[in-house]
Amino acid sequence: MKKTGFSVYILFFAFFVFARGLNAENIRPSADVFVDKSYIKIGQPVRYTIRAVYPYEAVVEFPEFLNKIGDLEIVSFKHNSAKMKTADFIQDEYVYVLSGYNIGGYIIPSAEIKVIFPGGRREVFRTEEIYIEIRSVLGENPEDIKDIKGVLPGPSFIVHSIIISTLLILIVPAFVLLIRTGKKRFSLFREKYLPPHERAFNALKDLRESDLINRGLVKMFYFSLSSIIRRYIEERFGLNATEETTEEFLKEMADSDVFSKGKKDFLKRFLKRCDEVKFANHIPSGEEMVASFEDSVRFIDDTRQTEKTGLENRKTAFYG
Repeated sequence: MKKTGFSVYILFFAFFVFARGLNAENIRPSADVFVDKSYIKIGQPVRYTIRAVYPYEAVVEFPEFLNKIGDLEIVSFKHNSAKMKTADFIQDEYVYVLSGYNIGGYIIPSAEIKVIFPGGRREVFRTEEIYIEIRSVLGENPEDIKDIKGVLPGPSFIVHSIIISTLLILIVPAFVLLIRTGKKRFSLFREKYLPPHERAFNALKDLRESDLINRGLVKMFYFSLSSIIRRYIEERFGLNATEETTEEFLKEMADSDVFSKGKKDFLKRFLKRCDEVKFANHIPSGEEMVASFEDSVRFIDDTRQTEKTGLENRKTAFYG
């Protein structure tokens, strides 16, 4: 009886492992894009989503946008990431809210998503273009609108009072909404013209607030951290840091004179440490992650263009 029960347990366990492996085999790295509507009216939003599915041990590079995707303006965006329950895969997506203010057809260009596996192997996905149409708020036949009639006798004082009160009730909330929307657009416009170090500081602040460490996405944290430093170097010093591998960039940096020997040594250690986490399955301690983040803040503060205000002021802004 005991042998029979043990055999049933072994068969059940083997079936569970087989089913899990079969389900995992059916999942492959992939990337796609989609929108929630194919046409909008002037000023209305459309949600554009870029989604990638990839193994937990890999990392993904999404395309970066400043304030526009194609000819449509970015009103806002958010990032969602979750580990899939059926296999060791992550579903990662960026959702952009887009809008436009001119009638006509718009093409959202193809997006390029890169999945980087341990060892450096890359798989590139190119999505299809998406067509969006912006239509007039007047409808398809605005020429059918009738001409206005002649002047009629004016309303009484009471009617005037009712109209004015109604307009105030409608205008005040609309004015508040306009101010809030204007702040968001001004923030995007301002971001475009910020110096490289300010954009990098903002990106580091967003990274800290994303709480990737506590969510268990340590590799994504180091991938984002190295991307911020690479983008800052490219914008600040003109080196091709975002497209090259670490070895290619270190060779280009060694041949240039934009950095002192101390800064070159730091970047070599920093980028290799990031690669160890991203591709060699190194698991850093909490102290290591905090040190990497603070090293990034210090490097940007030491090399920025404008007059320095002191590293301690920057730390206060980041850590409160």
